[in-house]
Amino acid sequence: MLENDSKEISVIITAHDRKKYLYGAINSVINQTLDRSNYEIIVIKNFMDEEIDQLIKKEGILSIKTDDNSKIGEDIYLGISNSRSDIICFLDDDDLFKSNKLEIVLRTFTENPKFSLYINARSYVRENLSEINPDDYGYDYDREFTIDNHDSSKLLLLPIVVNMSSICIKRKVLTDFLSSLKNINFSPDDFMLYATLCNQGNVYRDNKRLTLYRVHESSSQAKATENFEQFLINKRKILELHLRTYEYFESIFNGCKSQLVGDAITFFITDVKINLLLLSSNCEISFEADEIFQYYRLLIHSLIYLMKTHSSRKKILKFFLWYQTKFIIVILATFLKLRILKDYWNKREFEIKSGLHSS
Repeated sequence: MLENDSKEISVIITAHDRKKYLYGAINSVINQTLDRSNYEIIVIKNFMDEEIDQLIKKEGILSIKTDDNSKIGEDIYLGISNSRSDIICFLDDDDLFKSNKLEIVLRTFTENPKFSLYINARSYVRENLSEINPDDYGYDYDREFTIDNHDSSKLLLLPIVVNMSSICIKRKVLTDFLSSLKNINFSPDDFMLYATLCNQGNVYRDNKRLTLYRVHESSSQAKATENFEQFLINKRKILELHLRTYEYFESIFNGCKSQLVGDAITFFITDVKINLLLLSSNCEISFEADEIFQYYRLLIHSLIYLMKTHSSRKKILKFFLWYQTKFIIVILATFLKLRILKDYWNKREFEIKSGLHSS
């Protein structure tokens, strides 16, 4: 971190191989209602592009070129290491900030110094920026809430808060884990969440939709616009990468005092295994009885608490049924040989994601 000429906020924009959307992403950060003197922009990319590089030079943006084989964690680490702020926000190259985002982020952190991680809600858009109804996007929630590091009762809400382009984080909660960040190549948003909770930080999720999240065929949506067989192949690759990443998280966050971190990592490892079993009966995945018990204990505990305390009970129940139904299908398909249920689940998911991509 540079000591002189510090800023209130640093925005780190990452791009790897993909040039198509980066110009728009950079412009969305340039054109903020917050005075430009209060924040800096750092672009991390592994390519040169005349139009993009001219914009970067004109706007006095720090640009760092990375290796073609660099991991996403390495790119983010470079951005953080060269930043000059205590508040760090992230933006993927294919997403956009709404113009008032940084102004709201700065005000929120100033008024609530106990917050260590800020996550805003998202607006979903197609490649051409036409809007997608949030109700059509399964795991969406229009309420604000906070999460502390011992609150396992909010486990069902965690998939809502993980999205890199919606995250702003205090530098201090990352310090202990920066070296570990360099080793990850998937789910950096999950990493930010667990690092915060592990360092006793508080998480605030804002219901303001301050990020435009672009859903398109080259995003991490398993390329749903391709044929069904290719969709399954891509989904398996993503799940296997997810599993390896979470097993790494299990090792680096093992010493955390946070009950939520341990419970969440255990829960989502089991969930990834269930998703892998949904893809094929030949998958070499097995469960111990205590693993299933722990999975259900956490699922039911979170459901009961959230149904009591949150007003959007239908939405909470929908989140619960998403996990419950997947596991029931795996059991029936395995023991009763009802393979048709797996096929139906996978084809239905393919159709939904393909529909989100269509204009």
